[in-house]
Amino acid sequence: GDLNVYGKYSKRSNVSWAPDSKRFAFNFSQPAAHAFYETLAFYELHGDKWEMLESLAKANPISKAISKAISCGLAVERTKKHIKAKATGAIEIVAKVHEWTDPDTVIVYAYEEDGEETGKTVRVDFLFTLKFDEAGKLKIVKTQQLSEEESRKYQQDSQN
Repeated sequence: GDLNVYGKYSKRSNVSWAPDSKRFAFNFSQPAAHAFYETLAFYELHGDKWEMLESLAKANPISKAISKAISCGLAVERTKKHIKAKATGAIEIVAKVHEWTDPDTVIVYAYEEDGEETGKTVRVDFLFTLKFDEAGKLKIVKTQQLSEEESRKYQQDSQN
């Protein structure tokens, strides 16, 4: 309810538990200008109550850093393909939990595809390793842009 995920969008949602079951990531869809996008929020158990720690659907340092990395990746790919940025129509970033490596560390798969309006599609895929500190604050500890071959594996995993 705190993320306004209802109706058909709630059917596309799922939860990914941390190994100690004291945190989870909620992968969910939200309506966007032309369709919907997928994002996530993190929750932590405090006593007997679940509290939201961070949501990538909201402006915060983590979501801004992910957005910046992806925007830079898109700019590089556009340059390689000789596509002008103003000639493309951006789509929302898709971000999903790929896996928890320990109770405090989570790997997020994120991508953005750009340019459907021109027929010249540019896509970038990233893995972000996020770590929670003792206060429950997230920080990015690793950013990895995936090659086309590497990204196929994550695309298949995220569709399952």
